[in-house]
Amino acid sequence: MFDTGDTEKAFLASISRLAKYPVVGGLSFHWKDESMFVESSLIMHDESLGDAFSDAINNTVMLAQAINQKGLFKCCLFDARKTIQLERDGTGAFKFDSLPELEYEVVSMKANDITRPHSYFEDGKDPDEQLQLPKKVIKCVFELNQIHHTGCIIFEALPDRMKIHHYYRLLDSTKEVEFKRLLNKLMQYAVNITDVGVAGFMKLPYKNTREFSLCEQQEEHYFPKNPKLVSL
Repeated sequence: MFDTGDTEKAFLASISRLAKYPVVGGLSFHWKDESMFVESSLIMHDESLGDAFSDAINNTVMLAQAINQKGLFKCCLFDARKTIQLERDGTGAFKFDSLPELEYEVVSMKANDITRPHSYFEDGKDPDEQLQLPKKVIKCVFELNQIHHTGCIIFEALPDRMKIHHYYRLLDSTKEVEFKRLLNKLMQYAVNITDVGVAGFMKLPYKNTREFSLCEQQEEHYFPKNPKLVSL
């Protein structure tokens, strides 16, 4: 998001408001010449807020339609209460009594849903991600990518600690043993991170791309002077 103007700022503000809802998942916006493509997987944990959240998402999409520069924007929503924090000692090594585990949940899916194509973790190198991950971490991530699941993992490495934000949902229960093994390996390799910065991966459950036309300005909709005269 270069040369951020008022529309881009409004879009980012609308994205930040989504985090106020009890929802996990991810969104991807891809702007091209004349269209915008959106992929999403969002799980709401409070159905009473469903209508309000739907309005918030629609407002975000409308603001995104007004952005006319090419680019890609990804947004991950996770439960910050489950973030793993590892402190560093004087040498930069991480301190822990026992290696924390990455939590996940298992959801049973229909056989035809499991075989549907699912989206990849990454669409290319993100210029905002400055953390150099060990090759074993990346290899483990792509092994995970072969198992049908959704979620995200973000490594936020600071000089004195590392935060690991994550959300995982396994969609093929027959692969749970292998899935858990890879998550444990991922944590074993993650404690070898020595660099400082941020890097992460997001995985959506299906290829379900929706296309929207770019629109510099929405149609005008004014509230009627006398709402009592409006028929419901």
